[in-house]
Amino acid sequence: MLRPKGRIGVAVWSTADKATAIEAVVGPMLEFAEPDETGYRPTPFELGGPGELAKLLADAGFGETQEERRTHTMAFKDEDEYIEILVEGTPLGRAIQEEDPLVQKKILAKTRANLRKWKSRKGILIPCEGVIVTGTK
Repeated sequence: MLRPKGRIGVAVWSTADKATAIEAVVGPMLEFAEPDETGYRPTPFELGGPGELAKLLADAGFGETQEERRTHTMAFKDEDEYIEILVEGTPLGRAIQEEDPLVQKKILAKTRANLRKWKSRKGILIPCEGVIVTGTK
């Protein structure tokens, strides 16, 4: 609940092509995992397209909406740390664990392969864009 003239701030991941640190695991999940009983496959990129979240807030009655996109480099020591933090430490891990063991192995193997393109002497450095939208009520 917001007080009158209160401000809300909401953050989501950008689109898959710009939130590459997340796409490294979500891509394989979409490739190998089964959709739910309705056929729907939610992704962390929903509302990350230009103007999507701002429109949602405006449609909900918020004014003065502003969208800002920020790209940061996410750094991981190695593939194991990436999997520990982004897979095991987020709802993505739970979704993977719901799959058959063979599918889990395929997802993680493809994720590790995806991470190779960002590997350097300093570890894995992946750019990732997020979207921040604010508005007032």
